[in-house]
Parts: sequence; structure tokens; C-alpha cells
Amino acid sequence: MERYRIKAASANFHSGILQLNDQQASARQHALEDLGDGLYEIKQPVQFKRGEELGFDGDVSKLLLEQLEVTDGPAIEDLKAPELIERIKAAETLDVLASLILKGEKRSTVLAAIKKREEELDEDDAGVEGSDESTGPADGTSDDSGE
Repeated sequence: MERYRIKAASANFHSGILQLNDQQASARQHALEDLGDGLYEIKQPVQFKRGEELGFDGDVSKLLLEQLEVTDGPAIEDLKAPELIERIKAAETLDVLASLILKGEKRSTVLAAIKKREEELDEDDAGVEGSDESTGPADGTSDDSGE
């Protein structure tokens, strides 16, 4: 399944399989059949607005292709919390997160993930500060050999 972002004012899909987030599917439930796992079969034409991201498996006409741009991977808002946290942990710099925002990812979701990651880092830092007082071996045993 290919991932797309709508680049035209709107784009219409008439047949095929869509991968949508809950909000996208809810707004179009009358025209879709839920296949499970975020996949929906188009029963009646559905329209998406500029900036929306979705997965699509079906025939892409030349006109439709002009209205779409291919994206890589799922949008952040489509990730479940554990996947999102893992993705944030994998990001080594805030530049990576900023680029996610610039790519049109849901800002509030990215900011919430940043805050959670900062809290985790603060907890890690607090643990490291507490261990600075110990100068013994790394295994926690006493260095006193009695000699």
C-alpha cells in the first residue's frame, strides 16, 4: 500500500482500499466498509482535503496522481502511543522532530511526544546524578578487600 498526501485542494477516490486514521474513517463511514486494522474498502466516492495523508491501494489515474504526493511511512498521528514513543526515542536531534512538523505531521502529537521524551530524559539524568556519589566498582560490590 502506497502512502500519499493530498497536494491539490481536494482529491476524490472512487474505488480501492484506503488506510485511514480513526478520524478520517469516522467522517466517511457511510461510504466505506471497515476491513479492520485501519483498512477500508471504498463503497461510494470519498473526498480528502489538502494536507491529509492516507494509504491507498487501487488504480491511480493520471488526474488523481497529479493531486497526490507520495510520502514515506505512516503519519505520526496514525501511530499508536508505543510506536510513537519508539520513533521519538530513535530521533537523535530536535532537528529530526522539527522536520516531522514541517512535513505536515500533527503538531500537537509531536509536541506531546517531545514533552514525554524530555520527561524520560530528566528521569534518566536524575538517576545518573544519584550514581555520581558512588565510586565503587560497577557491579555494586564493595572495593574493600581488607588488605
